[in-house]
Amino acid sequence: RSFVPTMDEEKQGWLSAIERWLRIYLIGNSIKFLKSRDALKGPVQLKPYTKINQNACFRVELSPDGVAVITIDVKDAKVNTLGKWILDLEPSVAQLELDPEVKGVVLISGKDGDFVSGLDLKMLNEKEFQTTEGILKRTKAFQDFLSKLESGKPKVAAVHGACLGGGLELALGCHVRVASLHPKTNFAFPEVKLGVLPGAGGTQRLPALIGVWRALPLLLTGAPQSAKAALRLNIVDVLEADREMLLPRAVQQAMQLHERVQRQGPRAMQALVAGSRRGLGLVVNRAIEAALCYIWPVRALVFWVARSSVRKITKGLYPAPPTIIDVLEASVKTGALAKGNGYQLEREGFASLVLS
Repeated sequence: RSFVPTMDEEKQGWLSAIERWLRIYLIGNSIKFLKSRDALKGPVQLKPYTKINQNACFRVELSPDGVAVITIDVKDAKVNTLGKWILDLEPSVAQLELDPEVKGVVLISGKDGDFVSGLDLKMLNEKEFQTTEGILKRTKAFQDFLSKLESGKPKVAAVHGACLGGGLELALGCHVRVASLHPKTNFAFPEVKLGVLPGAGGTQRLPALIGVWRALPLLLTGAPQSAKAALRLNIVDVLEADREMLLPRAVQQAMQLHERVQRQGPRAMQALVAGSRRGLGLVVNRAIEAALCYIWPVRALVFWVARSSVRKITKGLYPAPPTIIDVLEASVKTGALAKGNGYQLEREGFASLVLS
């Protein structure tokens, strides 16, 4: 008998090899899944983090794994809003970055049904917000803090409830977003309805993460997105059905990201900041974004359609939507999206709208 395999034998050999590979793959992933579920058996036991001074609007605790948990709970308020306390959070995060005991950071809300509901509008009445220079200074401080937040150790936002405006900008400054699968959980940039635009990086990070063509409708309408919709848009990375397991899931994500960085180095974090995703949707999204950035007629058409739609709906009476389009188009055209000049364009647009 010849030792040269027949076509049927060769086919069977390939099929057997594929079958063995599939079995190994499925068993391996099943083990990973079981390990993942084992890590979520119960609530996380936290202890106070005593190396920094606690704040009236947030507290810092540490998990046994070395994940710092920052619980935002603005005193004497039904909902969390971004105020001056966010600048007090900056030195706390800086201390966590320097502490070798801390492997990652989770941001979560202490309010039921609310993560952070945007900027404290009382701040707009302060003296600093009455001049262009003052507005530019304050918004740059917010932007700089969020830029520092997305560098360094893994940051995870654990979102339950309303994540709006500045709250969404805070979440976008983290590397991973875990959201509860609850009707109260939603994501939006409602600033356009107030006649302004997101001023802490929202017009830059959201398009950089999900694509300009998908971010434009969200920025121009302020329409809220459910947790499932946010997952489809890649705003959210992980959904957790059990509200009580949201924190354990977020801590687990922080630890997994820490381990990933240990294996892959800084490029693992850089990929997350750049909004890397898998699958066909990523390929299509990148193709469209490349066309927007490098093919002038495509870019001109997309923003012309956006302006025409806005003009038809607003009759030219509302300055915020056209300003958002101007900021985005200039950022894309100059290659400055989610970079220094892009953030500067956002600051200037925000200041012009606040003072208009």
